[in-house]
Amino acid sequence: MLVSRAADILKHILSQEDWTHRRLKQYQGKTVRIYIPPIFELKLTVSENGELNLAEKDIEANTQLTVFPALLPGMLLQDESVYARIDISGDKTFATELISIGKHLKPHFEHQLSKLFGDIPAHRINQAGKNLFQWHIDLFRNLSDSFGEYWLEERQLITKSYVISNTAEYIKILQHDVNRLETRINRISKNEYFNTAF
Repeated sequence: MLVSRAADILKHILSQEDWTHRRLKQYQGKTVRIYIPPIFELKLTVSENGELNLAEKDIEANTQLTVFPALLPGMLLQDESVYARIDISGDKTFATELISIGKHLKPHFEHQLSKLFGDIPAHRINQAGKNLFQWHIDLFRNLSDSFGEYWLEERQLITKSYVISNTAEYIKILQHDVNRLETRINRISKNEYFNTAF
């Protein structure tokens, strides 16, 4: 159900742009597996007219695009830099073409929403969605920057457990050596006392 719905949405977005079909026609019969670990997997095959249709379950994919969930907000905000972090396996030229189409595809959510709610509410809903995604991206960026700063600046103040155990081992060795030295000094001083007394 979710897979077929996702395929329909993707097909609808692609159908709004004629150039996508022209570019995909050369890959007729090829199959892509879009994998969002660990929650989602979608196999699509390019038809003779350049559309992406849901693939048969037993068909082996020519290429796989692994999109990690952290990349999805950036993709929805049309941040082209996130496409470089998609893992590709299989047919590289087919995968590169799909990623290129994804970069240049501009879904018209506002246009679709305006048909349901009108222009002004659709614009506000679209802006609210973009702001919400941008807020999540900024939050993640701020957290990662803070963690990176902590890791670089304050990490030296925290002693690691193996350093503590090595230091404790060195202290034991030093105590043992000091005890041996004390015993030797006592033995030598007794011998000197004994030699001078007789």
